[in-house]
Amino acid sequence: MIFTIYETFNAQEYYDPGIKGREVVDVGGGVGDTAVYFAKKGASKVITVEPLPVLVKEIEENLKLNDVMNQVVVINAALGSSKGKIRVPLNYDIYYSFSYKSDNKGEIEIEKITLGDILKTISDPYLLKMDCEGCEYDVIMNDYENVKKFEKLVFEYHYPKKVNEIQNLLSNDFECISRKGKVTYLIKCTKK
Repeated sequence: MIFTIYETFNAQEYYDPGIKGREVVDVGGGVGDTAVYFAKKGASKVITVEPLPVLVKEIEENLKLNDVMNQVVVINAALGSSKGKIRVPLNYDIYYSFSYKSDNKGEIEIEKITLGDILKTISDPYLLKMDCEGCEYDVIMNDYENVKKFEKLVFEYHYPKKVNEIQNLLSNDFECISRKGKVTYLIKCTKK
């Protein structure tokens, strides 16, 4: 878990100078490190989406510890290009959660929501951050109309063979830079 916190706070992988006073959607909330980071950098509102209930508890605790509860809305759901339900484990080892990929197995059922659902709760879609172990591809390729409502995108990628397809679609509306971070590969995009 330490490397995700290192990426966020030390390496500043998600740094954006224009975030102050703007709204952020943080998909793949993890333990809340990016939500805390965006709030501390001055985001007016952060919507963080996390499917694992054990991590939602961690997020809420970390928001309290960092005194940013008023800036962050936590949604216990999975993001996809279509609505539905998905099964997830009730208890999952948080130290391995950074690589959790939904396989629709688990003790509880949670909502699967779309970017359209989230966009109904914000008025200024500035930054969309996605680190959801593959859901990035589904959302970008199948819900692009909502993706392009954001001014900035930053997402982790896991499947190098699919990156060109994604970047080709994004190039219609965004200028993107792909780069290796300290631990992961990120694509950062700015609307043209």
